[in-house]
Amino acid sequence: MASEEDDISALFEDPEGFYEPSKPYTFKEYQMLCGRHLTVRLVGHNPLWGHHLWQAGIVISRYLELRRHDLVEGQTILELGAGAGLPSLVAAYCGAKKVVITDYPDLELIENIQHNINNCELIESPFNGAGTTSPTTPAVAQGYLWGSDEKMLFQHVSTDIHQLRPRDRFNTLILADLLFNHSCHESLFRTIEGTLAQPPTAARALVFFTPYRPWLLDKDLAFFDLLKKDGRFEVRRIDTEHSAQTQHPLGDNGEQDGSQSAWADLGVEYVGGGEWHMNKVMFEDDRGDERLRRTVFGYEIKRKR
Repeated sequence: MASEEDDISALFEDPEGFYEPSKPYTFKEYQMLCGRHLTVRLVGHNPLWGHHLWQAGIVISRYLELRRHDLVEGQTILELGAGAGLPSLVAAYCGAKKVVITDYPDLELIENIQHNINNCELIESPFNGAGTTSPTTPAVAQGYLWGSDEKMLFQHVSTDIHQLRPRDRFNTLILADLLFNHSCHESLFRTIEGTLAQPPTAARALVFFTPYRPWLLDKDLAFFDLLKKDGRFEVRRIDTEHSAQTQHPLGDNGEQDGSQSAWADLGVEYVGGGEWHMNKVMFEDDRGDERLRRTVFGYEIKRKR
């Protein structure tokens, strides 16, 4: 016979099925231009949307491959809001000196990024015998809140952050599909200002995004108004036809960033003027202009000299 204590404790037990079961990890594969494959694991679900491989992340990954000689090789790279970290892993494979892969300091998100680093066969020395990231690993995962102190980021690229010169900060910043966070634009701006290397170092922030809510496109674009108003930054739409002529093509196979053949395997069409069209929308049930919902826009931000 059950005791009175058992009856009372049963009142506070959650009924079966009260909590939704944890969603399993998912995996996405990305084929490099050289033919090798890179697989990333995504968390099953996350309120910060880290369980998606976003359109801009795919496009910016290919753009980094195509511009590896001037944007990646030997450079220090910082990715913000990385999710699974695909663009950063591509950069690590393409010869970056150091890649710091960040997202909101949520334990599951950061552990998942570290999992992708440790299990990426394409990057050198991702794991050592002690079960931790090797000092020679070109990529590292770090939790980071936009707009907060950048010292935790600089520790990965300098042995003495107090002696770090402004010109020795990050050469390339990656922001892929972050602009829909309108309330965070000021924080993103502060992080760009605090982490992007200053002249004479050639440094830039790459900001690629899709207007998943087309009726809010003006609010997405308001991010660039912040930088223009500040007066210390140049903002321009990426012109890949121009860069295909003036920058280095990809050494592995000669593809250039304006070439349609460089994008076709991703289901992407480059239409010019820093604009790419995916072959389908990411969220089929969303409302609004379908063309905009499958368009990725690319911008480049530099400090004025």
